Amino acid sequence: MISNKRHQASFISRLEELDSRGFAHIERWELLLWFSKQKITSALFRDIQKFWFEKFILTTDSRSKKSQNLLQVIKADEKSAQHFMLVIVDRLTHISVY
Repeated sequence: MISNKRHQASFISRLEELDSRGFAHIERWELLLWFSKQKITSALFRDIQKFWFEKFILTTDSRSKKSQNLLQVIKADEKSAQHFMLVIVDRLTHISVY
């Protein structure tokens, strides 16, 4: 997945933020750098989801927590897709448009 230890540390730090806050912001350039990719694909987000589940969900003691911590990826800018928000679905309560 991520071969560079410094990049892996940055990625894990972002997932720890996600675990703590319920959401985390990741920029496109970070994903490309961390994963040594040329473009963002659905497979990349599947890999992130798998890593999240294996490292943060399976390591917890609560079985009920495992089924509830689904990870959702939201593109913050549909046209350029430069920013992504990772969100733990069960921590979303309400989104309003003002």
